[in-house]
Amino acid sequence: MLMEWSPGRTLASELIERPDSANRLGIEFGRVQAAIHRIPVPESVDKESKNWLTPETYAEIEVMQRITFLKGYKQDVLVHLDFHPLNVLTDGQTITAVIDWANAAKGEARFDIARTMSILRLEGLRPGSVLPQGAVRDFERGWLRGYEQAAGHPGSLSIFNAWAGLRMIRDLSGRRQEEDFLRMQRWVEDWLRDAESNR
Repeated sequence: MLMEWSPGRTLASELIERPDSANRLGIEFGRVQAAIHRIPVPESVDKESKNWLTPETYAEIEVMQRITFLKGYKQDVLVHLDFHPLNVLTDGQTITAVIDWANAAKGEARFDIARTMSILRLEGLRPGSVLPQGAVRDFERGWLRGYEQAAGHPGSLSIFNAWAGLRMIRDLSGRRQEEDFLRMQRWVEDWLRDAESNR
């Protein structure tokens, strides 16, 4: 948790003003997320019995059950679960801080990766977003490359992406237009189909 002043401005602000830096900062963003996943889970986070990963809707419960049966599934790393360009600070060259740890939990790294991907694609690329769409795409490519350079390929994300879409639907309930929820629902359905075909 950030308890002191840190230099910089949000990555989102940097991407708006300097979209040409998107790929480079995306790589750094991915490396930082991988570094978070190597941090030992703080005791205060580990003791939480109910957290942001706790499913509440029937669809979330069903997807979470499928996730827990995945080969090699382990909930043993620190996940931020709100890791996106508004919650990461930069001085324009490097990342200086990660803020807003309210959703942090002990979980599987792919929850965090899928959550970030859903935010970038469903929020960052939605009509009316202030972020330049080309910069968001370059940033995402850099992010995935940076993560893989630091931690290796995370494995299949399909079912985790479906979970992230469901979680976003619940999180933004009442705060988005109907067309936004339809896009989120299509996202969930597409990833569930992808997960099914890769079983």
